[in-house]
Amino acid sequence: PAGTKDRIQTGYVWINNSSQHFMGAPFGGVKQSGIGREECFAELLEFTYTKNVNLKFG
Repeated sequence: PAGTKDRIQTGYVWINNSSQHFMGAPFGGVKQSGIGREECFAELLEFTYTKNVNLKFG
């Protein structure tokens, strides 16, 4: 029925399709399953540390 995809609380849903995973599409991290999203830019940010450096030249 229409709207089913909106009521399902999961990271990935296949409706009438095979289990194809698309590169860059976030995976996991819904409710208590895991510690966050995988295979996306947000995952990369978890392993980075931002540092601002200001230099005065001259």
